[in-house]
Amino acid sequence: MRSALVGTVLSIAMVVGTLTFGANLVHLVTTPQLYDQTWQASIDTQFQTIPVSFISASLINRPGVVAWADGNFGTVDVMGSHVPAIGLSGGPARWWGRPW
Repeated sequence: MRSALVGTVLSIAMVVGTLTFGANLVHLVTTPQLYDQTWQASIDTQFQTIPVSFISASLINRPGVVAWADGNFGTVDVMGSHVPAIGLSGGPARWWGRPW
């Protein structure tokens, strides 16, 4: 009798814990500002490149775009380990954002 009660209580606790974790994970993933991602959109062409002139012409007069950055995928060495990384760069001053 007691073992069944203990098993039931532990099962309920595990379900509640799992649901709480899942809800918080969904909230984190759908709120990028919580993990310091401040951009609202990204374009990922995987292993292809987009010419700088094309991006500049596309974004310079687009309403709502206040700044942009270009970047590249790569790896960095951290204490002897290769770690995947994304390098972001503002490029020339005219690239980082429009002067007001």
